[in-house]
Amino acid sequence: MFIILLLALGLPLVGLLIPIIQKDDMGSDEWIAFAIVPFILAISLFVVLRMKTELNLYQDEIIFRFNPFIARKKTLKLSEIKNHYIADHKWRHGLGYKMTMDGGRVYVLSPGKVLVIETDKRKYRFGINRPEKVKRFIAENWEEKNKVYG
Repeated sequence: MFIILLLALGLPLVGLLIPIIQKDDMGSDEWIAFAIVPFILAISLFVVLRMKTELNLYQDEIIFRFNPFIARKKTLKLSEIKNHYIADHKWRHGLGYKMTMDGGRVYVLSPGKVLVIETDKRKYRFGINRPEKVKRFIAENWEEKNKVYG
């Protein structure tokens, strides 16, 4: 984490020092353009490092949020869910937040296991770190509830 923080703060500082040191060799506006690039890189790095999917599973709903792009939490009720399963997510399926052509939503930041939730309107794919824990939660809470209530 220290290295990432050093890069995020160090790039803009180096980007400012170079044009200040070489100000005599540059034109009047060139140093401003040269200094903007490291700041854009630092801001991009900061945004990428803050990206995460927040997924909370409860007995009767799913609450999720994709930082930093979706600020408010979204809720899926268990009654809306028609199907759910855990699948593999490969690099070729894409990473990040995206909307698919069939109205689906993908919230995946790394290849691996995903929780796929299907509703009448959409298909959601959430990246998960601990698929065994998610399987156990679904088996204990959602599937038993469906058996009891039909």
